[in-house]
Amino acid sequence: MNERNVDTITHALFSPIAEVLATQKADALSSTNHLHSSKEAQYIKEQTEELTQDLQKEYTNFVGCMKKASVVLQQELKHLPSKEQEHHQKEFNLAASKLNAPQEDLELTLKEFATASSWQQFLGFSDKTLLWVYQIARQCYEKKNLEESLSLFQFLININTFVSDYWTAIGFVRRALHQTSEALDCFAMAILLNQDNPIPRVQSAELYYEIGQFSDTVIELEIAKNLIVKNKLDFPIHDIEDLLTK
Repeated sequence: MNERNVDTITHALFSPIAEVLATQKADALSSTNHLHSSKEAQYIKEQTEELTQDLQKEYTNFVGCMKKASVVLQQELKHLPSKEQEHHQKEFNLAASKLNAPQEDLELTLKEFATASSWQQFLGFSDKTLLWVYQIARQCYEKKNLEESLSLFQFLININTFVSDYWTAIGFVRRALHQTSEALDCFAMAILLNQDNPIPRVQSAELYYEIGQFSDTVIELEIAKNLIVKNKLDFPIHDIEDLLTK
């Protein structure tokens, strides 16, 4: 996808959404502040421009993220049985066609995007395809191909932000890349989305220990230990006890 086409589609796709959101904001304000119509119009214009820019940025970032992931995945597709190749390739082709929607199809694309709950739903990726991407990303991590693993997990997070395992996995990659602050943010998101998983808490605790935040280390380890005992999880609890006695 060339940059000019990205700019065209993002403006056409997101400006109407931004205008609706800005109008809703103005309506809410006018009910309490009694905005004059001229001020409302100016407010809507400013908010529309700001929101459109934010949405364009998100969209453009997503396109770039998908491009990076596709470079890795195209190589991996060659190793799959023909039936699986066809399944995954079909979904990526469909997604690319939506991202490159011609001008005459933008209205339909807009309606579909506005009603989608996630990029996954909008672009039509199945859980099967995303599981395959996740497996490839883990393989890249295990082979120490960290940048490739990072691009794939970032793609998955953009596709569906609300999957805790994606955030845990990318936290591992960020940690391996010595990106401590970013790794802690990823583990925090993983915990937010699934508070019963002790793994991101243990990882966070180890990172807190490394940077000298010992009180946070103890807090995370105690919570993790309680989760393991409470839910009878198969987890090496003695590792946590060893860390707590350091």
